[in-house]
Amino acid sequence: MGQSWTNFLFGAFDPAGVVTVDKPPAALWPQVISSEIFGLHGWALILPQVLEGVAAVLVLHRIVRRWAGEGAALVAALVLTLTPITVAINRDNNPDTLLVLLLVSAAYALTRALQAEGRAATWWLCASGFLIGCGFLTKMLAAWMVIPAFAVAWLVGGSGPWIPRVRRLLGAGAILAASSLWWVAMVAMVALWPGDRP
Repeated sequence: MGQSWTNFLFGAFDPAGVVTVDKPPAALWPQVISSEIFGLHGWALILPQVLEGVAAVLVLHRIVRRWAGEGAALVAALVLTLTPITVAINRDNNPDTLLVLLLVSAAYALTRALQAEGRAATWWLCASGFLIGCGFLTKMLAAWMVIPAFAVAWLVGGSGPWIPRVRRLLGAGAILAASSLWWVAMVAMVALWPGDRP
């Protein structure tokens, strides 16, 4: 993937761009960038996972602190930090670390949307949809598991009358679909790709 932009974009596993990985390549993109900066070393490939894991803990802390205070936020951050599966995926070449970061960040954006009003609420809700869509580019439908809970949370806890609330949710759904499916659409139209293509 580090040998050409086409290979990078399509998630090519080999230099010729014939074989791709079995998932969308978003989780591999930080690894490729890290290996381009630091060279092809084991630690350079794991560094993005470590940073993503630390960032997920920080974002979770911020979410819980907004709702339940500093004490509960520290407990939540500690639990996420010390959970054995979290420790395992944060030190392995695995798309789950980026997926967790994106979904926790989407929950943060939803939290901000629930606490905001008017245009700010719309922007935060759309940001939540965008982040879930980025999660789809990491591990496909695994990212979409949170959509029903997020939608119910917004419909029950959002501000304003029902009709604008539903409209905002539909707008966020459109953002989610676009940010989820642009890469899939691009791969589906690979015959139209100019020059070398996978």
